[in-house]
Amino acid sequence: MMHGAIYLQLRTDGAVQERARRAALWCGIVFLAAFAAAGVWIATSITAFRILTMPPPDSAFMPLAKAVERVPGGWLANYTQYPWMLSAPVLAFGGMLLALVSSRARRAGIAFVLSCLGVAGVVLTAGFALFPFIMPSSSDPKSSLTLYDAVSTHRTLQIMFWVVVLFLPIVIAYTGWAYRMMRGTVTERAVRESGHY
Repeated sequence: MMHGAIYLQLRTDGAVQERARRAALWCGIVFLAAFAAAGVWIATSITAFRILTMPPPDSAFMPLAKAVERVPGGWLANYTQYPWMLSAPVLAFGGMLLALVSSRARRAGIAFVLSCLGVAGVVLTAGFALFPFIMPSSSDPKSSLTLYDAVSTHRTLQIMFWVVVLFLPIVIAYTGWAYRMMRGTVTERAVRESGHY
């Protein structure tokens, strides 16, 4: 009876594993098709923004002082200006294709790592395409938040650097002390023996 239950368990696990492998293959194919379709859509149909002028870097923080224009298909301009950014879509396509191959070869661990690299490539592709915009505004392009708008002043960054240099060792020392004092397993017996209950 026991051998029959083990056989049934192994057979069930194998069926679940095979269904998961098939689902991973189909999802990977859909992922690649959707990523390629999104690239074509962005290149042909979505209007992008381009910064024309920015306030001087040493002036007061004024995010609305920039001039922004709409550019058809401009979200891909960064890839021609900075060719190294093409590594992101290559990572997305390559990682997912290799994940499909690994999944088909029943190498689940490698397929998982490669699919993670593919997803990271998608996220980087979007970030590189949007650069320097963080939150584009379709209603008022000059109100878009850019990377330059989100940075603190040089003086603030300088102050924060010295605050970190001063306080980080204190925080690390306190955390180390707290872990040392509270290490070990707390049992009911230990609490009763210490008399602090």
